[in-house]
Amino acid sequence: MAPSVTHPLDLSEIRVLISQYLPKKDALACTQVSKDWAKDFARPIWHTIDFKVHKTFLELGADTIQKYSHYILAVKNISLQSHLDVLQGIDAHQLRCIAATMNRDSQFHKDCYDLIRRNNTTLTRISLSLQFSKSKTSYTAPLEAILPDPITLCTPSKLTHLILESHVLSRASLSTLLRGCPALTSLDLWNSQVRANEDGTLDDFRHEGIKQLVSKVQGFIFVEPTLPEDRRSLLVHFPNLKVLSTYSHHQDTLPITELRDEIRRWCPRLKSLYTNNSPSPVVAQLLVQGFERLTVLHFSYDAVSAEIFLAIETHQRTMTSVTAAVPFSAFYESREVRAVEGDVLADAGWMAQRVPQRCDQLEEFWLPEHAMTMEDVEKREWKCRGLKDLRVRIRGLDVAERIEGVIAALGIRMRTKRKAKTMKSESIGTKGVDAESDQSDKREQDSSVIHDNKKMEQADEEGSQEKERVVALSPLEERVVEHLLQFDRLKILWLGTSIHHL
Repeated sequence: MAPSVTHPLDLSEIRVLISQYLPKKDALACTQVSKDWAKDFARPIWHTIDFKVHKTFLELGADTIQKYSHYILAVKNISLQSHLDVLQGIDAHQLRCIAATMNRDSQFHKDCYDLIRRNNTTLTRISLSLQFSKSKTSYTAPLEAILPDPITLCTPSKLTHLILESHVLSRASLSTLLRGCPALTSLDLWNSQVRANEDGTLDDFRHEGIKQLVSKVQGFIFVEPTLPEDRRSLLVHFPNLKVLSTYSHHQDTLPITELRDEIRRWCPRLKSLYTNNSPSPVVAQLLVQGFERLTVLHFSYDAVSAEIFLAIETHQRTMTSVTAAVPFSAFYESREVRAVEGDVLADAGWMAQRVPQRCDQLEEFWLPEHAMTMEDVEKREWKCRGLKDLRVRIRGLDVAERIEGVIAALGIRMRTKRKAKTMKSESIGTKGVDAESDQSDKREQDSSVIHDNKKMEQADEEGSQEKERVVALSPLEERVVEHLLQFDRLKILWLGTSIHHL
């Protein structure tokens, strides 16, 4: 017979939930209460070791680390030999994620590859980046560590995401890698080189599962005289590619014609483009000459220009997402309004309006470092009625309290609008059913309609009461709210402070 529960903490489910919110020090103390507590509090806390965040991890001591090492499933930001030393000495052979920043030390490379080798049947993510991103040093891709030994191990690779920054592979090695990782969906070859085989042969293995590729344009579109023209591009390996994250710094060296032809030939499903830090002329050329019927564009705001907005119009009937990258990951989390510095669209903001005005399928529009004027916004109708995620600034709306007031008012009016719409639909449905009933029930039908009208009036009254609780809006703020009320599907909104879910 199971022991009776006298306290919420006697339940394992409650302890597991609490463990997710405790500081590491307190959670470690909880593991000392009992074996059951140790199991529930240790697993989520030891799941991920991030050496950049958990800077005191090495100070816990070898015995403590060894005791809980079987709970460790992810290790991130390995950058020092001391990190590898502690991982070599513990029971870490079921890792799911390894992310290392490689340095020039040969012993570091050896130990890092050994750690990957010991876990290559369970790993789903591997990231090998460089400590110095501008370094010209390249490393041979460690295929023997990444791929499970097919002779001694029967378990296939579970790898789904692989990052190899500044590595060198031959075409044969690339095919071997792809063949040995059947679960791979994302391949990142940032600043890496894939070279032709020395014997001139070609293994053009096609990986059906890879949906995203990261590579410099010149890295996957190259001219190799020893190969047939229709086999020179790396795109031959990725028939189901949907997302290309690329970059190029020089328009004059961009093989734009070859890119367009190779995408048509090998990657007909490729409709999403991430241009990273590519300059404006390169982005515009990719849009106009390199791709057809794009649905997603993500670019650096440093590259934004009137030229890019004009280029987007070549995909206006299919574009669903146009987003500019933010300068740092926590950009949208601030409660304070960040000053707009060096707005490159300050004198040409009307060009940005062409995106929502012309792209009627648009669902996401992010331009967080540009302050729009309501005059520009209201000059022409936004046709993107299915807009779901909007992240923009409005010039003159630059105080956190006023922004929060606008969003609060918008939320109230949207809820009132949706409630009234729902009640109206229900009322129409009731009328339709009653119309088919016997005419003798007309009096009852009239009573039902009166009841529905009262419900709608009550909803309007509740909405009015909510409005009264909101700080009075200025004329500018009213214009913002009225504009945003057009978009019934709007769910995510950012106007300069933090992200709000409507």
